[in-house]
Amino acid sequence: MSSKGYSWKLSEETKQKMRKPKSESHKLAIKNSNNSGRIKKGMIPKNKGVRKYNYNCLYCNTINYSSDNRNKFCNHSCSSKYYTNNKTIGWNKGQRPSINTEFKKGHSFTDKEKKEISKRTKKLWTNEEYRKKVLGKRPKSSLEIKFESIIEKYNLPYSFVGNGEFSIANKIPDFINVNGDKIAIEVYCRKHKDIFRGGFIKWKQEREDLFLKYGWKTLFFDATEINDKYILEQLRGD
Repeated sequence: MSSKGYSWKLSEETKQKMRKPKSESHKLAIKNSNNSGRIKKGMIPKNKGVRKYNYNCLYCNTINYSSDNRNKFCNHSCSSKYYTNNKTIGWNKGQRPSINTEFKKGHSFTDKEKKEISKRTKKLWTNEEYRKKVLGKRPKSSLEIKFESIIEKYNLPYSFVGNGEFSIANKIPDFINVNGDKIAIEVYCRKHKDIFRGGFIKWKQEREDLFLKYGWKTLFFDATEINDKYILEQLRGD
């Protein structure tokens, strides 16, 4: 239909010319296709019964048609330009989380809450799979890396097990002897044990007593003792 609203029809002669193959290759292609791409009498089109929705593009305001009534744009280009020019606000902007999920900044737990958390954590820690899952994600500390490099350098019979591969009474030593001797090694930072373990002396005594109960001897190395000379003296007797 023209812009003035008039319509016209093709003559039969024109239709015949349009249907006529343009070349031998075109003729062969039509023959091989066996009219597979044309709708024959009795055939049902793919989009038969599919409802079409018309909508105006939010950016260019052109009218479009789609079987999905959620469409708002002609294409991705219109969508990008629209959202670039109109900075949208997130649906949850300004909303506060619920009391159950809100992160309480500066919240301090009561003694009762601390005991309940400790009880649940200790119960989980008895599960070997849980221990391996948690410790497997933990990267080696700088002290563990330094100690491991020294034992590998001098080919000492000790292996890192701080990733949860081995435990003694649900406690994970850092290194153990691999020649059959029951020797466990702990490397530590005094400041860390003072803050989180109630003092490094208390922690060392408790760990040593627990491992000894199961026949294990424990050697301790703090940050100042992790050097070639001292480690060789303790582990090889040099």
